[in-house]
Amino acid sequence: MKYMLILLNIILGLLSFYVLIKNKKPSQKLPSETLNLKYYQAGFFIRGKNESPNIILASIVKFLENENISLEKKDYVNSAGKNRENFILKTQNKKDLDRAEEKLFDLLFSFENPLTTKKLNYLRINDAYEFNGAFEGFLDFLEEEMQNLGLVNKDTKQKKIYSLLFLALFDLNLSLISLSYKIYLGIFLFIFALLLVLMTIKRMGAYPPKGMTTYNYYRKMAEDMKKEKNLSMDQSLYALSFGINIEELVNKNNKLKKYEEFLKNFKESIVGKNSILNI
Repeated sequence: MKYMLILLNIILGLLSFYVLIKNKKPSQKLPSETLNLKYYQAGFFIRGKNESPNIILASIVKFLENENISLEKKDYVNSAGKNRENFILKTQNKKDLDRAEEKLFDLLFSFENPLTTKKLNYLRINDAYEFNGAFEGFLDFLEEEMQNLGLVNKDTKQKKIYSLLFLALFDLNLSLISLSYKIYLGIFLFIFALLLVLMTIKRMGAYPPKGMTTYNYYRKMAEDMKKEKNLSMDQSLYALSFGINIEELVNKNNKLKKYEEFLKNFKESIVGKNSILNI
């Protein structure tokens, strides 16, 4: 048993050493140019799925400003006799919408046409699995766009990360077994396991060079927009996608005042009153 463990320690130690050397990346100089992302891409890229409700809100503002949809308010009295706000969205056309915007447009009006915030609220509460799943499909589409643009690592690189983690766990287990038999070669395997885990963690949070440059650019844009006193409508779409508070955004762009009540109601309809979770 001891000789078998010693042999396994040597083989796995050499393999781990080879993997560590092969996967050690030299420091890369970040490119100076950044990708020009659309508002929903930028919001999704720097904030992820947690900001998906705000990305959807920004898209709807674009639809309204572009006259792709119309908006009217028609409140109702619920079964408890209380007045409830309700907004109605009606389709007009799909002019000047790109592929992602058109995908979201079709998704929203697949629930109901005309679409009401009352209906969205009902679906969120009573058919949450299907409701959330529909939006997940749209978010997966955006994630694939990020991969195709070279901003995030593709699935093949993710598989490599899992392989490194598996090897680290195998090293760790064998090292502990070896040390229990007083085979001190296990110490080297234990060290290799720690190094592989650290490498895996580093890779999991890493962007490709183009992605890091673009991330830094839009992260700074989001911070700068918080300090700006006035924003154009195009800038407001980015700001909304970045998660800037609706009331704060209205103060920076008075043209959004007419949508303020609707935006708050719509967001509550799709995520709930006090939710901070993504769709």
